[in-house]
Amino acid sequence: MVGDGGLLTRLRDWLAAGPQPPLRRPRLLSAGPPAEYVLEIAAAVDASPLVMSTPETTQGAYAAAAELIDREVDAGCDLVLLAAPAAVAELATAAIAAFTGEEPVKAVGFDPRLPDREWTARVVAVRDALRLVELAADLPGALGALADPALAGVTGALEQAVRRRTPIVLDGLPTLAAAVLLAHYAELDTGLLQIAGADARPAATAAHRALGLRPLLDLGGTDAGVAGAVVLGLLRAAVLLPATPAQDTAGGTTRDQDRPSEDW
Repeated sequence: MVGDGGLLTRLRDWLAAGPQPPLRRPRLLSAGPPAEYVLEIAAAVDASPLVMSTPETTQGAYAAAAELIDREVDAGCDLVLLAAPAAVAELATAAIAAFTGEEPVKAVGFDPRLPDREWTARVVAVRDALRLVELAADLPGALGALADPALAGVTGALEQAVRRRTPIVLDGLPTLAAAVLLAHYAELDTGLLQIAGADARPAATAAHRALGLRPLLDLGGTDAGVAGAVVLGLLRAAVLLPATPAQDTAGGTTRDQDRPSEDW
């Protein structure tokens, strides 16, 4: 586990500083089909798993995800567990590298298990995508340059959840890439975010540093969605911790969950 001051206390304080959700209707939103056991774990902790549909275009995926968040929040969703398997890890890596100053070789890192030819191909893919992203003038341009509808969908979901003041737990490299993109192109309240699981890849470490956030858990090489589901269990436990005197007198923050989607 990562963190100081006690993980449950850290989570309790995070919830108390934000919209203070009762965690009655958390949602695990997965961009792309997760492994079957991930869905089973999510269902076991009552995370209401839902696989996001991904239109073929980045603009369509972004808009569809934002609309989905609106529907879920309007229906009572008070916590989003955003999971995204990295089907094309190079594109998420390039998005992170573009705005953290990481060179392609460092962003990809060295994996002794990879044949030299495959490692070189990954570095070249990140380099080429990085150049395209750096030429983009805005968020739609960056997502269009990356040409990954799944990443665009994750970005749309994350941005709208932040607008609706709904706490988000990030799980998977594309969710980190979406957060880095939003931090560069738009206002991103990182106080609403937590990173579920540690990721040893250099691009993930660069994203953690850029966002100023530390992952909550180190579960090893689990699929995206597992760490988020485990964090939900910890959050439920954190809610039951007795409040400190400072929390008793601080008062709550105003929930602002009625902002509709904005046109992209």
